[in-house]
Amino acid sequence: MNRMKLKLIWIILLAGSSLTLSGQEVGVNFNQSLQHSVPEDLNRVETTWVRGFLRFFPMYNNPEQLNEDPDLDDFLELQDHGFKTILSIKYNFHDKAIPNVNSEEMANYKDFMQQVLDRVWGQIDIIVVGNEPFIESRSEDRNTVLVDFYQEMTRLVNAYRENHSHIPIYFGAFNRLDLPHRRYEGVKDMLEYVKNTSWMDGVDLHIHHKTQEQMISMIDYAQERIRTDQKIIITEFSLVWYWKDHMDETISEYFADYYDYDPTWKNYEYIDYALKNPRAKDEWSDFLKNSDWFVAKEHYLWDSYQVFKDYPQFHVATYSYRITWGDSFDENSNPWLLNSLFTTETVEPDPVTGEPQLHYAFFEDFLRIQEDSDQSDTTTTGLSNPDWSHPPLKIINPVDNHLTILNQEVGEDKSFFVLNLKGQKIHSFKGRSTNVTHLSSGLYLLVDSEHKKKIKFIKR
Repeated sequence: MNRMKLKLIWIILLAGSSLTLSGQEVGVNFNQSLQHSVPEDLNRVETTWVRGFLRFFPMYNNPEQLNEDPDLDDFLELQDHGFKTILSIKYNFHDKAIPNVNSEEMANYKDFMQQVLDRVWGQIDIIVVGNEPFIESRSEDRNTVLVDFYQEMTRLVNAYRENHSHIPIYFGAFNRLDLPHRRYEGVKDMLEYVKNTSWMDGVDLHIHHKTQEQMISMIDYAQERIRTDQKIIITEFSLVWYWKDHMDETISEYFADYYDYDPTWKNYEYIDYALKNPRAKDEWSDFLKNSDWFVAKEHYLWDSYQVFKDYPQFHVATYSYRITWGDSFDENSNPWLLNSLFTTETVEPDPVTGEPQLHYAFFEDFLRIQEDSDQSDTTTTGLSNPDWSHPPLKIINPVDNHLTILNQEVGEDKSFFVLNLKGQKIHSFKGRSTNVTHLSSGLYLLVDSEHKKKIKFIKR
């Protein structure tokens, strides 16, 4: 399909054809692994949103990478394939002091930041100034100097935006705001700055936690400290600390017996074995399905989405797409590799297709979320809102030369139209069948004239 995205974004029509997404949605997160953000792979999980980060200092030290990095090229091309993208700018000050805003060093950073904006602007949908500022800095800098640096960088981005197209500007990401000792004065100052700055669009959170109460506490803390017209995005979330609490437990007796493993093995020992000897998907899934600690949280994605939707200011979250790992795992390892849609490290590729294998539980819930957000988060200006009490449209899908509606109640005088990925009306017809030979291969939306029924379809 010419790398066409196989998921159609539900749309809002403004002024006839402009595309706007309101949404409370969940997408995928790549962090720095932008080399995996290609449409063919993303199609498998039907996502709309894709998030990654740009490492500022490696490119600052090797500026030719900014225009020659093929992974960044792939990420910036995602818009052309119908995806929405979030780019975080990662300034890693782990091993260096944050400069004074009036210093020559800061002036050099700002000059290069202008080049970064020249490179990415117009090819992303949201920019986040920062990745994890209060982790990616020295402890002694998590005060005024950090706040000054990021305020200066957000001002620079806004000044750039005033002379170019409008892209929402977020600051973040804040970490572990559920823990009182992590609510540094710098955190409070930066939240106050965001709230009092009219052009700031919102904040980004990273929620890695053990309990749902911790997730709620963190969102509550942020929401209470920003304006009601500002949004919250959550570009990372996981149960990594919950998983870690169970790594020292023994594997299931049933699982050990069925697969002839040592019944005294700890969970981390089996994971280490699987890293060194990737398992069949069924075996890895059985390991998780026979672990009470995992089964208790196997619907983590869906449950988190329900929490997010309770907050009107929530806009979009992104969950780990795939995790890369080293060649060992021990009792001290943080089990990030349990937090992704694909199980690429502990599971062998599909023996038929060679493609990475999808997580048995998280993948299904991710698709469920996509369907739910499609149906509940958008409306169409100028037409009545979708009436979900009506039976959904049924068609023969994918479509070849003729599109045929199977609903018997559809009369010959019923009008329909077809929309493309940009929300433009490109075909109209009456009745239950129409010739669509003229449509290019790709993904479309069929909508009735009263906008009470709609369905996505693929034209082959």
